[in-house]
Amino acid sequence: MPVQSETEVMNSGDLLVDGDVLTGTVKKPFIQDGKLMGAVLSFDGKAETALLHRKQMIGVDRNRRLANLKLGDKLMVKLIVSGEHPTRKTWASEAEIDNEVIVEHLMAQKSRTFTGQVVNAADYGVFVELSDGPGAGRKGLIHAKNMCKGGAASLSAFTSYAPGDLVKVDVLGARIDEKNLVRIDLGMAA
Repeated sequence: MPVQSETEVMNSGDLLVDGDVLTGTVKKPFIQDGKLMGAVLSFDGKAETALLHRKQMIGVDRNRRLANLKLGDKLMVKLIVSGEHPTRKTWASEAEIDNEVIVEHLMAQKSRTFTGQVVNAADYGVFVELSDGPGAGRKGLIHAKNMCKGGAASLSAFTSYAPGDLVKVDVLGARIDEKNLVRIDLGMAA
């Protein structure tokens, strides 16, 4: 019986497709010249992986976000495929995803509880950058009215959060505003 090549073994359904928006799982770090440069992502039902380079990530501090990624974290990315299999290159990008897709995926999640990092506190709420899920790298606001479950927000609710603090948040809503920016309404997770 003849030995099948990798190309014959892998059917086209196993290959990643240019332009697809998928949720990838962090499989391993990508280190180049001793520096953390990105993460290799795997995709359910796909044999190929894709490289998410730090330049294709979004967020206030991409290097910090990259360093805080853990194996198994889930990120939504758009695929960029160049060349033909088996020598082709596949990259992933958070920056290339349309805002409408972000909002659609955020609202379609069964569980809308995510991890985030406090970016800033203001007198009307706390800004949080999401660390995982479809909104990873994007900022949302925990408005004062959503700071405390079942009661009025106290002064300590605002002053107890400092930039860099990790918090669990619930996505209450997401929309695109008149400037075509994604607005994510958050609440403190129970």
